[in-house]
Amino acid sequence: MKDEVIRTPFIQQLLHLSSSSAVLSATDELFNHVDSGDYMWSGDGERRVEMSFIFKQPFLDVPVMSVALTGMDADQSTNLRFHVAAENVSATGFTAVFLTWDNTHIARASITWTAIGPIAQPGAGRNANNKGKA
Repeated sequence: MKDEVIRTPFIQQLLHLSSSSAVLSATDELFNHVDSGDYMWSGDGERRVEMSFIFKQPFLDVPVMSVALTGMDADQSTNLRFHVAAENVSATGFTAVFLTWDNTHIARASITWTAIGPIAQPGAGRNANNKGKA
């Protein structure tokens, strides 16, 4: 019997740049529609995949966001048309969006995203006399 692998997608990496700013990033497969015959692989016209993310450490303000394609498997017989972006960016998260249109067929796509901005340090803002109290 083969061991089942439990996959945790988009594991977020946090890097503190200074005492007040940080970079949060993650990379993984956004979708795989070829194995199940879903609409990015088998459909026509405008199609959209969205995935919402909650930052593992909220920012103090809306971070600067970057979303990039890191891998794609597509049908070679049609034009490759796609757009990838971050939408609804807030201090606590965002939505990654992947679009295609016309007769483009995309089997799977992977992305990486990065958020950069001011971040609260754990325990920041607590009064020293009230440590641990809600």
